[in-house]
Amino acid sequence: MKETNYWIKIKWISKYIIVATHWAWDDINTDLLTEIVARKLWAFAIINNKFFKPTSPLRNVYPDYAEDFNRLPFLIWSNEYDWTRKKKEMNEFYCDLEECVIEAKQYSNCSKAIIIHIHWMRNDWNNWIDIWIWMNFKWRKVKSSSRLNLILWKETLSVKLANDMKDSLNRHLNSFWLFANIWENFNAQYKCFWIQYSKVIENDIFQLEICRELREEHNLDTVTGILGKVILEIF
Repeated sequence: MKETNYWIKIKWISKYIIVATHWAWDDINTDLLTEIVARKLWAFAIINNKFFKPTSPLRNVYPDYAEDFNRLPFLIWSNEYDWTRKKKEMNEFYCDLEECVIEAKQYSNCSKAIIIHIHWMRNDWNNWIDIWIWMNFKWRKVKSSSRLNLILWKETLSVKLANDMKDSLNRHLNSFWLFANIWENFNAQYKCFWIQYSKVIENDIFQLEICRELREEHNLDTVTGILGKVILEIF
């Protein structure tokens, strides 16, 4: 475990990387849940618990720590992300993620890291785990101009694997009257500023939206145990 400017980076010997993008005050206990899952899987972990989204009420109390680690402008004319107006800790976060991906690939039999983003579910439902997979971008230059055109949607995880994971989660969750689904509560985001997916696209990437009740401290051991079993089973 290594302390960083965004909180901690954990390195193990594994193809799995567990990522907590938002501060625990913003995503309650997401940092703890991520750390526990990482230890169960001997996984890499990148955990931010210092910076929170600018929409948080905390922005008025701690303005220096208001930064959405998901969003980053994409400059179409240069085919690059623009870090210039973002906090340096955000760049450190994603550089560390890329570093962990390179190492994690060494432990994969298909040369892909398994990257799992942990988030909270933004509603009052208390019995859900939602699986998000994204479609992402590839760009090419158009011959007649220097502009880049979108030419291909790329899944961050196959729909089959997402469905297999949903079914496996439900086998564990249903006895607790809990459920898993894919995109049940929100639509997928088709936007290139979602840096967490675009930065390391050539891997298996998905997001788990976990309801508030399941992230309460008295539920963490059970929930992380289920997540660990399912991830090992599917991947």
